[in-house]
Amino acid sequence: MANPPDVLSTGSVSEKRVWELIADYSAGGGGSITRIASADGSVTIGSPTGPTPDLSVPKYGTWQAFTPATTGISSENVLIARYTQIGKLVVVQYSVSGTSTGTGVKTFTLPKPSITGANLAVFPCIVEDNGVTLDAPGSLALASASSTASISPKLSGGTWTASGAWACLCCFMYETP
Repeated sequence: MANPPDVLSTGSVSEKRVWELIADYSAGGGGSITRIASADGSVTIGSPTGPTPDLSVPKYGTWQAFTPATTGISSENVLIARYTQIGKLVVVQYSVSGTSTGTGVKTFTLPKPSITGANLAVFPCIVEDNGVTLDAPGSLALASASSTASISPKLSGGTWTASGAWACLCCFMYETP
């Protein structure tokens, strides 16, 4: 991207990056920002002529908390349960610990349902079974048109220890209708 005319004479990387961001903001329909030089050589930035950007909000989606309903664990401690949606793409961060209540698959509800007709999607995740973090990744599986995710101790499935400390940490994405 070309720098705006009359770029600051010092040419430092940070100053150039500021002008690139200003050019991006202006080109994106956000209005224009002007450079104002004073007689003493100092430079200030004039007010935008368009809407002021909200720099506290990420450009592509905002993280939102959700409260998943779980099965297969008790004494649940949800450390992270949040998602962001960009168009139809949902990105989820999930971290939970608790006590295993059986050997079957553990599940939790998704913040948004997955699309109909999608093949089963499997994502690796860090898991703890009976108080031990497993050396190989566990799996998080999503089925077609599902509102829940299933967590297994191995990528190939498997069973959990019926009791003891249990945990899962994962980040995954899927398409919603």
